[in-house]
Amino acid sequence: PLIWQSVTLMTSFDIAAIAFCGFVVWRYFQTRRAMHGAYSGGRYFVIGVSIFGLFYAFDLLIMHILPPIIGADAAMAWMRVLHQEWNWVANVIALGFIAFGFHTLRRNLLRWREDEREQAEALRESERRSQQFAHSQ
Repeated sequence: PLIWQSVTLMTSFDIAAIAFCGFVVWRYFQTRRAMHGAYSGGRYFVIGVSIFGLFYAFDLLIMHILPPIIGADAAMAWMRVLHQEWNWVANVIALGFIAFGFHTLRRNLLRWREDEREQAEALRESERRSQQFAHSQ
């Protein structure tokens, strides 16, 4: 069967998508303190991934909670609106946040790498001067 014809398959994909999104958010909160400023782009990744997760959570809500409340036909109408109208909006916004997060992360990591290079050069210069001073004594 096609995925959209099977509630079990749709539910499985929704749960998998939400689990992946939850994993990304969990890993972000685990590593953000260790990465300091270099990882500031991570919050944009989390926002983008959370939008995907919310989309699939709404899908589960509409599929399993709404039919007993508003009826199967009305719930199907909501499902069509979610997938035909909001899917495009959610995907573009989420992708925009993820792309901006990647850009910010890359920029910050390049700055961090340059700072590390400058510190290493300053240390080498300091060691050279120290050795010159020791040899001149």
